Amino acid sequence: MPPKCRARQAAGPDLLLTMAGGCMDAYSYLTRGQVFATGQTGNFVLLAVHLARGDMSGVLHYLMPILLFWLGIFSAMHLRRRIFRGQPARWQRMTLLAETGCFLLIGTLPGTVPDILVNALISFCAAMQYSCFRTIGGGAYASIFCTGNMRSCVEQLYLGVVERDRCALSMGFRYLRVLGAFFVGVLLGVLFDLLFSLRSAWLICVLLLCAIPAVPADPVEQMSSK
Repeated sequence: MPPKCRARQAAGPDLLLTMAGGCMDAYSYLTRGQVFATGQTGNFVLLAVHLARGDMSGVLHYLMPILLFWLGIFSAMHLRRRIFRGQPARWQRMTLLAETGCFLLIGTLPGTVPDILVNALISFCAAMQYSCFRTIGGGAYASIFCTGNMRSCVEQLYLGVVERDRCALSMGFRYLRVLGAFFVGVLLGVLFDLLFSLRSAWLICVLLLCAIPAVPADPVEQMSSK
């Protein structure tokens, strides 16, 4: 199928994974110290701020999730290249299963466990998911944060509305659905936090488990180039 028509392909697991990404941020913010554990830009900024102030405890606080994010990317790549080489669907499904296990564990941890450790584990899981699922419809995609998706959405809507490109317009609406899914994920995370507090991490488990059967048998559009 030509790249310009890929926006019309089945969505696969992207909406469920993006909802899970929204829940991750809601969980880490509401229950684990009001930080966003998925994206690392803020951690880099705050790492530099605390380093400039000579606050080594603050440096460690923000360095930990960055290192675990790197480790998550490294682990996902190792699984893809060494363990599940030539089996992209199995790689993605097993990664989601491992991620589900991590959030099952996170939901059992008491509030006495330091937030820095829990947020680092969330960063690790988010990095693995980010590495495994990075395109939709031939375009760049992130299931754990919104900035790149918003840029891609506006670009495709511009091409669709101004330049009358129907495929680009379809892709723009697909990105809108992804952004909406992230927003819904945050709302669900807030609601479940009110009801279940620390156990609300198990909602992420449910979303990830539901996403596993939706991974296509030949997930070409989810894969990056070698």
